[in-house]
Amino acid sequence: MTLATFGLFFGPRIAFGLIWVLTDRVDEAFDRVVWPAIGVALAPSATILYVLLWTQDAGGGGVTGAEWVIVGIGAAVDLAIWVTRLVPPRPP
Repeated sequence: MTLATFGLFFGPRIAFGLIWVLTDRVDEAFDRVVWPAIGVALAPSATILYVLLWTQDAGGGGVTGAEWVIVGIGAAVDLAIWVTRLVPPRPP
C-alpha cells in the first residue's frame, strides 16, 4: 500500500479521532457513540464535515441549508475513495 493510499484511507479517520478526543464537538453533534463510530468507519470525510458544521443555536442547532451541500461533497469524496479501492490496478 503506497503512502498516498494510506493517507487517503486513514487520514480522515485519524483526523476524526483527534477531533473526538481533543474537542467536545462530536459529543455536541451526536447523542450516542454508535453514530459517529459508524460514520468514521464508513464515511469519515462526511462525518468530519458534519461535526465541524454543527452549530448549537437557540433553535436546536444542527446542520442547515447550504451546509448540507458541503456534507454531501464529503460523502462524494468518501464514495470516490471506496470506489478507487475496488478498481483493480492496471498491469504495467
